[in-house]
Amino acid sequence: MDLEELLRDADDLVQPSTGGSAVTKVRGTGQASFQPTVSSTGEVVGVRNTILQSSHPVRLSVPRYASTNPMSQWLYVSVHGGGLAEGQDMVVDVTAGRECTVVVTTPSFTRVLQGDRLGCGQTLRGTVEKGALLAYLPDPVVCYGGATFQKEQEFYLDDDASLVAVDWLTAGRVALGERWELKGYRTTTTIYIGGRRVCDNATALGNGSPHSLWHRTQTVMGNHDVIGTFVLIGPATVGVYQRILQGDLNGRQEGIDLKATPINKDKNSNEVVGVNVKFFAETTQQVYDLLRGILQDLIPVFGGDPFRNK
Repeated sequence: MDLEELLRDADDLVQPSTGGSAVTKVRGTGQASFQPTVSSTGEVVGVRNTILQSSHPVRLSVPRYASTNPMSQWLYVSVHGGGLAEGQDMVVDVTAGRECTVVVTTPSFTRVLQGDRLGCGQTLRGTVEKGALLAYLPDPVVCYGGATFQKEQEFYLDDDASLVAVDWLTAGRVALGERWELKGYRTTTTIYIGGRRVCDNATALGNGSPHSLWHRTQTVMGNHDVIGTFVLIGPATVGVYQRILQGDLNGRQEGIDLKATPINKDKNSNEVVGVNVKFFAETTQQVYDLLRGILQDLIPVFGGDPFRNK
């Protein structure tokens, strides 16, 4: 089995059991909207947060000084208690209004605690309007031994909107000797441009004992402890994704294996609108360094370095 087979094996996800548990489902929601500030002449001169609300276990915050660019605001998504416990789901909706830049990130790793009865989940939906840029740059998910987790990401872009989206998973609490001992994991990313679906990513691991999963990942990945994807789409990212498609990742992948494929506007068109990169790496630091290098031209647009001190 190679890496592609391992990541494609979506039917192997362990489904949580619903029997014999007193734990009940808890769904927390969050909503954030960012809209342009317009001058008296109709020019967009800034970004303002117009909606910010959440319920347990979701926590949303808009830091006042994270961005030095008035056309960009940041949103931090986190969980009360430091991790998702059994039975907890979180659903977050984010809107980047016309000509706004919104950076969505996390203050630390998303920890998924052990819980084989109900599991837990996360859904993020992003709406990106005309001329806007949404950058979804979370820290990786860390599934503890015995954890079951499902994650969905959906992005809806206007025709001239842009997106940067990262989705990644670590092997677990490696420093404690816990490697690929999660029970079930599945993540999907779906991207639409002008109502047309242009990208589907899916990663799934599980359906077997922790030893079975550990053995499979050991056989395929060796010392690699990180699996993930990142996607660049739209006019704000065109210079970056064109360089990647021309081979810019060559020489950047020490300790990382990468596969970059173009994203076409639709099945009947050869027009390239972005790039989809799948990777697996030995350490999270290698991925942070890779992403910082790839996105360095966008850091002034973000108004700051989202990977600083990571």
